[in-house]
Amino acid sequence: MKRIITTGILLFFITVKVVNAQLPFPCTSEQPPSKVPMGANIDGIVDWSLTNAFVDMMKQSRGFYQVCAGCAFGTPAPLDATGWPTTDFEVIFQSFFDGTASTYNGTYSLSFTGSATIGGCCEFTVTNLAYDAASNTTTVNINLNLTEPASGKYFILNFRNTRRTPGSPANSGLTNLKLIRPGYPVNTTQTFTNAFLDHIDRFSVLRYMDWANTNNSNVQTWADRTLPTMPSQSAAQITENGVAWEYCIELANLTGKDMWVNIPHKADDDYVLQLATLLRDNVNDNINIYVEYSNEVWNWGFSQSHWNRDAAVAEVNAGGSDLNNDGENSPPYLGARRIARRTMEISNIFRSVWGDEAINTRIRPVYCYQIVWPGLWLDPALKWLNDTYGDPSNYIYAIAGAPYFHVSDDVPGLSSDEILDRLENSMNALFTHMDNTLIFDHAAAVARWYGLKFLCYEGGPDTFGPIIFRQKVMLL
Repeated sequence: MKRIITTGILLFFITVKVVNAQLPFPCTSEQPPSKVPMGANIDGIVDWSLTNAFVDMMKQSRGFYQVCAGCAFGTPAPLDATGWPTTDFEVIFQSFFDGTASTYNGTYSLSFTGSATIGGCCEFTVTNLAYDAASNTTTVNINLNLTEPASGKYFILNFRNTRRTPGSPANSGLTNLKLIRPGYPVNTTQTFTNAFLDHIDRFSVLRYMDWANTNNSNVQTWADRTLPTMPSQSAAQITENGVAWEYCIELANLTGKDMWVNIPHKADDDYVLQLATLLRDNVNDNINIYVEYSNEVWNWGFSQSHWNRDAAVAEVNAGGSDLNNDGENSPPYLGARRIARRTMEISNIFRSVWGDEAINTRIRPVYCYQIVWPGLWLDPALKWLNDTYGDPSNYIYAIAGAPYFHVSDDVPGLSSDEILDRLENSMNALFTHMDNTLIFDHAAAVARWYGLKFLCYEGGPDTFGPIIFRQKVMLL
């Protein structure tokens, strides 16, 4: 078995081995082409992320906190209707890990509407501070010079004696705060960093699951969604509802990458309708869109799994549900059926917006399941959907699982060969993992039976290290 090199989305190169994959290049020890038939999951937008997607660091900051006598650290500052602070405040722009600090050093361009005294932490100087009264705008350079070790350090700016307008009282807050990374002009209109764009260039599809903060989402209506005008797109404080869809669309259009979008598990039909319309009216014609109901609704570690199962059971108990039209009353099976049905319902809503011709061409609904347990999450759910609503291929483009492989346990001191051997053994186990089921062959056979594609929404090596070193790729 040959080994090839590929990359994960989190800016780390990882050695993996590809088995029985139908790739457009030979499986050899040589480097693959610069672009591969593989999608990637984008790292979530938070201040500790190493992805550094936005040129304006405000968009990934942790949010606004109070700075006052007696204020506990981390106390949220009061905000106006547009999300800007109405008192003195501080912002955590970046949390650091050892070995990464120097990559952030340089001169940042800070600007905001209003005036303030600027301080903060750590290891930076403030230069060229200027206030223009005519425009009520402050500009200043922040020169960051971090030293190692960096773990536990933060890039924090605080703003005291704030005045929104020349006539405002002190401690009245600021608006329109921007912190532009080194290497970009202060008046840049560029949204995404060059390093981020260069890194994702090799992939063919981008999955926005983490950008949308899909897991454990509380989004229910279209009014709950994050707007692009909000000060930050970070899930850490300012918004728990994910990055604005407008930024997802902008990235797709800019790069020409297909989109993989995840519908929040509580989202109502109008939310799906509005999202389908937004995508139809703004996504370039050359871009396909994969549509998934939430993420890993089978995974009991996420609240969406419990919510979906409870919703299915409650519906059946209320009577008149088709989820138990054959007498099935086991909660896990009812939950699996509800995932399949909701995927179909979402597909039909997209159909109403995009038209029949778009379904399974540009719009590609995907039913995702636990790949090592098809006897619960795949076979019976698709059979029920087929028996109740007709051929699943009328609504669904593909099934998808997440074949991770690992080193079996966290053992320090393993050699490179020992790690690769363990990864190889784990990958081989995917072919005979549970009850001697041929996991990949079984999935391919089920997909072929119903006229569907077989994809992987995630996958790759897991070495039990920090999550920032794990790989989430998508085999398409």
